[in-house]
Amino acid sequence: MHLFGLNIPDNLLEIFRGTIACKLDDSTASWDFAVLTGDVWERHGAIIELWRPYFAADFGHVPSNPVKYINSGYRAQEFLIYIYDLLPAILHTILPETYWTTFCKLCAGIKIVLQRTLTREQIIEAHKLFVEFAVEFEQKFVQRKASRVHFVRPCLHNVLHVPSSTLRLGPHRNFSQYPMEREIGIIVSQIKQHTTPSGNASQRAIRLAQVNTVKALTRDEAQEAPSVSSRFPRIPAGSGYTILWPRERTVNGKIVSHKEYDAIDSFFTLIGAEFTATVANTRIKKWGRLELPSRDVVRSEWQESKRSPDSPMRITRIVKVCLFYLSDSPQFEHENLVRFGEVQYYFAMRLDNDEEVYHLAMISMASLLDQALLEKSSGSLRACNAPTGQDMVVVKVGSIQGVVSALPWPLMTGNKLLSDDRWLIIENFGRDLSVLTESTTQLYSEPLLEDEDDDN
Repeated sequence: MHLFGLNIPDNLLEIFRGTIACKLDDSTASWDFAVLTGDVWERHGAIIELWRPYFAADFGHVPSNPVKYINSGYRAQEFLIYIYDLLPAILHTILPETYWTTFCKLCAGIKIVLQRTLTREQIIEAHKLFVEFAVEFEQKFVQRKASRVHFVRPCLHNVLHVPSSTLRLGPHRNFSQYPMEREIGIIVSQIKQHTTPSGNASQRAIRLAQVNTVKALTRDEAQEAPSVSSRFPRIPAGSGYTILWPRERTVNGKIVSHKEYDAIDSFFTLIGAEFTATVANTRIKKWGRLELPSRDVVRSEWQESKRSPDSPMRITRIVKVCLFYLSDSPQFEHENLVRFGEVQYYFAMRLDNDEEVYHLAMISMASLLDQALLEKSSGSLRACNAPTGQDMVVVKVGSIQGVVSALPWPLMTGNKLLSDDRWLIIENFGRDLSVLTESTTQLYSEPLLEDEDDDN
């Protein structure tokens, strides 16, 4: 935790800000990598401050404006997101490319080794990235000068040992300070007797272990299933997916638009089902949320658009979707690829003379990832064009792999700070790169809203 979340960020920030000591015959005038200074430093802080609402719920502590708070409360998790997710995008146009590509190799390697599960191939790739970073850092930043030896602190050397120790011990995320610090936080929050805090904490830890053991031995899936009520309706969608309220409270649903009808028709055509309805008689009831097998909850544009823009809201409707279509239709050129998009709403549909109920999501798809940028950044920077509402796609809810954060692309020049039509895609650290895992973060403290009764 300290290596990736505190020591390396401190080392790199001093270099990029030009605040690291200048010794012997060296000159700060030759530091063309020190770009986070003056107005650029202030501008990038303003961008990070504007990004806050775009982080999804599973990002517990999101980075605040580093210009104001970096020396007074930045946590390790905030540094992870700030340094390895946000900074590569901010430095993309202002840091000379030779330095930027080297920095991206470090970011890509750290994202790999901080997963909870890894393959041998991923560990080998991370080792390759770390070795290339270490060599290039000494060649480009240090330039083999004795006056810059202090640029290479022990933390930059220690990353070389992480892949080999991961291969020997397993993912560091699972047994390092991350779970230990979290467990300590849980136990300390339960302390009731403050006169003997150490003894009380020990007893709390013992009791917690005993309770967890009993729960594991007596676990009953049926008892854990949430109750269904008319006030909080839900639709089990299979494989651990559940469509949740709010829902439209219309009697027969509402007529869909032409774009939505085309997306529904294309979906059933691709799976080989007979869909005979027309745009004039296709009615659906919209639902607002989806619970994933990981217990993450994905919202929708239909639900989140009802909220006041002044409310403390996180946008949590951007999803990662894996489409398993087998058609050669040119309009579905993204088949069998992981795509990102904005969920419009969820719905269930049953065809005539068909007993199967299809649990579906209407998604406005973003473009394919910028492949050139992805390769140049060693896979650490994922960018795509934001959805325009033209590429509407219907998918089974089981195709949704997880929720991601889509941040407007940063603009380091000009009057605007954020782009209107380009996204930076990031996922929380510790999640697998292919699928997401558990999260229990609650999004909103305010009650959810439903539509008024409407018979039309």
